[in-house]
Amino acid sequence: MGALATARPWAWREHQKARYRVLVFGVLALFGPPAFGITAGPLSALYSLLIFAYSLWSLRLTVVIQDDRSLGPLLSVLDVALTLPLLVWGSAYWLALPLVGFWAVSLASSVIIHRICGTPIRTSGDRIADAATGLYQAHRFPRGVESEASHAASRGGCFGLVTVHVHRYEELLSYYGPDAAQTTMVSVVRRTRRAVGKCGEGFRLGPDRIAFLTPVGSPAEAAELAVQVSRAAGERLVEGRRIDTTVGYAVGPRDGATAAELVASAKISSFEALGSLVVRSEESRAAGAGARVRVAIG
Repeated sequence: MGALATARPWAWREHQKARYRVLVFGVLALFGPPAFGITAGPLSALYSLLIFAYSLWSLRLTVVIQDDRSLGPLLSVLDVALTLPLLVWGSAYWLALPLVGFWAVSLASSVIIHRICGTPIRTSGDRIADAATGLYQAHRFPRGVESEASHAASRGGCFGLVTVHVHRYEELLSYYGPDAAQTTMVSVVRRTRRAVGKCGEGFRLGPDRIAFLTPVGSPAEAAELAVQVSRAAGERLVEGRRIDTTVGYAVGPRDGATAAELVASAKISSFEALGSLVVRSEESRAAGAGARVRVAIG
């Protein structure tokens, strides 16, 4: 996306850290007990199974729980607790240094993530990203539209805008607190980003609204992308609560040349992801008719 694409906020989070944990603990499960001199067959096998299962569980936990500031220190403590038996039961103390180094890296990375989650993220060119979600803030959105439109014009194609409005955000904020509200938004952003793909660029247009710009091959592709986002946004509960959203889409430059025009068009085509989906078909939308087609969410 031109200038904006070079300034993507740093995306290191506990989920990325957990992926490396699976790799490290997988190696420890295979080679750790014999390397440390633990020779008891059944005990060694059980321990290897335990630590590898923990690494998979921690990866899953980072998907279910989006609060990195609380989750990071907890997993760092568990990392130490589950690998400490290698030193207690084993006899190869020369391996203590790399193991302690692993503990230090695990804790230090969680401390860094904790600080990043709690402070605004500055990207190159002094661009400010939303601290909680990592998306660009609303004042960057018009420039993002201009950049995407320029790239679409150069290749003779089009680009898509997908907007997501989270229902009852103010209710979450009032009854459950700011942490619960932000956790919900972070979850929606992660799910939307996965559906949109790596080429998409996200913006937080308001406390309860986000938008993604992405290249698309056709208006029909933009409509299908919006359907995928609607499915992804509410696919799982967040802290026991269902997420209800309204998803809209627009196609540039067909539906508008400016950020305001595209957002207005996305509102016209918006639909609710509340168990079943009603989305205006591309054919009727292009013709200006009011026909709707029903698409069942699987």
